[in-house]
Amino acid sequence: CFPGGGLGLLASCAVVVLTILGSSILYRRRTMTGVREKIRLRQSKAKETFENVKSVLQKSKVDTWLVDMPFAEIQEKLQKGQLKPSQVLLAFQAKALQVNEDLNCITEFITDAQSRAEQLDAVSPSEVGPLYGIPVSLKEVVGLQGNDCHAGCSFLINKKMCEDSIVVKMLKSLGAVPFCRTNVSQGQMSLSCNNPVYGETRNPIQRHRTSGGSSGGEGALIGGGGSVLGVGCDLGGSIRVPSHFCGTVGVKGTPKRISGAGSCPLGQEIVTVSEVYGPLGRDVDAVLAFYSSMLSPSVCTMDPLILPLPWRNELYTKASPMRIGFYTHDGCVLPVPAVVRAVHLAKSVLTQLGHTVVEFNPPDVLKALEKLLLPIVCGDKCQTLKENLSNDLVDPDLKETISLYSSPLWLRKLYSKLSNPLHPVSKACLNTKLPGSVANWWKLNEELEAYSRKFVKEWQSLSLDGVICPPFPYTAWPLDNGEKSLLGVMYTGLYNVLGYPCGVLPATVVTADDVISMKQYPNSNDGDKYIQQITVGSEGLPIGVQCVALPYQEETLLRIMKQLETGLREHKM
Repeated sequence: CFPGGGLGLLASCAVVVLTILGSSILYRRRTMTGVREKIRLRQSKAKETFENVKSVLQKSKVDTWLVDMPFAEIQEKLQKGQLKPSQVLLAFQAKALQVNEDLNCITEFITDAQSRAEQLDAVSPSEVGPLYGIPVSLKEVVGLQGNDCHAGCSFLINKKMCEDSIVVKMLKSLGAVPFCRTNVSQGQMSLSCNNPVYGETRNPIQRHRTSGGSSGGEGALIGGGGSVLGVGCDLGGSIRVPSHFCGTVGVKGTPKRISGAGSCPLGQEIVTVSEVYGPLGRDVDAVLAFYSSMLSPSVCTMDPLILPLPWRNELYTKASPMRIGFYTHDGCVLPVPAVVRAVHLAKSVLTQLGHTVVEFNPPDVLKALEKLLLPIVCGDKCQTLKENLSNDLVDPDLKETISLYSSPLWLRKLYSKLSNPLHPVSKACLNTKLPGSVANWWKLNEELEAYSRKFVKEWQSLSLDGVICPPFPYTAWPLDNGEKSLLGVMYTGLYNVLGYPCGVLPATVVTADDVISMKQYPNSNDGDKYIQQITVGSEGLPIGVQCVALPYQEETLLRIMKQLETGLREHKM
């Protein structure tokens, strides 16, 4: 019997509830204290690698002049013995340190890079391979023996890889020197580049803006001149968006043509849309060297689970004119004037080179976002992310995504109806129905196959060799202003859904006239207003153009990109 009757019972229950609540809060605080200490120790360990590199550089002669050379010139001089691998490494380590001071793009330097370069000094280039002595930066999630791959998630800190990933083994077999690791968005699930372990990476052109994500460390480092070739990965635009924002070249290939085995497991559980590993580079020659080397017969067979399809140089060197489609608007988000201008500039250049460029209308892109990309990527209601990050510090952009797709559909639809005026993409994100059951997953796969057939039929009806289009509908946004960054994701995400190879290269920069033209940009909903807001002060930012080819046609893709790059350079002269 409780003293005081019902009041005593209520008081006792309140004590129990408060005790449980207090214990929960105390446990959470202790857990977060442990997480912060774990992060601090990991940061301290990474800092040691910076100090080691600085120490070596202080004792060495550094030829800083060579870091500004085009990739092909560096490669040629290494192959001819005019440059030594250790000489090139020191120069790029020095430049990378300088770039990192401004942009926070490097997570750590790779400890055995110096010894590897010195070993290569004593070997003839002809005995090694076409990437002999080339320093290569790696996105933090690329597996490296003896290192963890945590993607900014504390639960993966200190879980070391027992061997190099296949892509690193391939690079080393070709003579490359992996020399640093670069920053990434937390869990690789954001188009910004921020995580609680290493902080936020900044844009090399305007430092108060984002570098893009999730391979934003690579984009910033290469865009800032601190690396000539890097490796990232792309699930929805993670190579191409940073390339567009930072003025670099980046390629997402066909799934299963370059191995991703042995790297960070985050993202690999999504199999209907594959995470693809690929290069970012200073110029098209850099990514061309990556593909032509990595797809050589002796290298591309290192992983028996990828397609044994070697590089076909006859497709790359083919001289006949091409037929190329173009579009500036995918039906989801209207691109800003600078992006539209970049596509028309690319169209003009390709036409002048003798190619036929015709209008192409990609079918039902908004529907593909709502019915395919979002249900596939968030198909578990973000349960995996929630579990992985339940006892972790979480990036605000990622927290918002988890919260959205953890909410029941009825609540999201209610919010959609009550929050007008919303951008059509915002509505699609809120109205996305997640699979939930095996039967629904089967239906989703059926819908994906049907859409893929519809898309390729449209492509074939125009007899296209490739397509040019925007890589993203707007520019890099200011830091801490990425809450609606996924608005433009279908310009890249469409080709993850389809599995088409595609790449981005710089086409132009935002001009004063482009900024003035934003006065005519729509301003009727939340998305339009966001784009108006983030493009203020965007003059001088890089604008890329995206090139696309059919699956397993990387050679054709790179042919288009190389010709376009050459034509754009001549146009500027």
